[in-house]
Amino acid sequence: MPNADSRATFHLILLLAAVSAVCLATSVWFGLQFQQASGGFRILDLAFGGYEAADVLALRDQLIHPDQSPAAGILFRLYIGPDLVMPACFGILYALLLQKFASGGRMYGRDVTPGVMRALMLLPLVYVLADYGENALGLFYYFRAASSDEPGMIPKILPWLTATKFAFFFLNAILLVRFAVFRYWMPQNPDKRS
Repeated sequence: MPNADSRATFHLILLLAAVSAVCLATSVWFGLQFQQASGGFRILDLAFGGYEAADVLALRDQLIHPDQSPAAGILFRLYIGPDLVMPACFGILYALLLQKFASGGRMYGRDVTPGVMRALMLLPLVYVLADYGENALGLFYYFRAASSDEPGMIPKILPWLTATKFAFFFLNAILLVRFAVFRYWMPQNPDKRS
């Protein structure tokens, strides 16, 4: 019978997964609404395939036109809505699941030591920092700095932050699947688990 701590952790994992799913669905919905309101532009934060500094400049130039205020409003609501909550939810969810599946596990034929566990816990943190950094710079650049003619370094930094965010998002997901598969579906013989 599971103890109270494991039940509480399980309920927290379910809550975080539900909130993350709602935030992700809301972000996709905002992305579709933004694309319609902006005449085909996409929200660059949601661009899995990456983008360049020129795309950031073009989007900012598009958003400062008075007829694009509905698109700018949608992007602003994305930043202060789901993008404010989702990185923290995913980061905590990844950390809890990594702790659950990686603790006592094996990696490359060796036990997951406390040092390896600490290193694994840094992966969700890097994702969270990259996502919040991207959101803060995007919010500043698209709305506060919209009247400035000098683009500065932000258009060059945003694509790197987005790429880092997605890289660590998927790295965490791959590690979770890997540890879950080896923990629950592979033979329990330590020589065969890696």
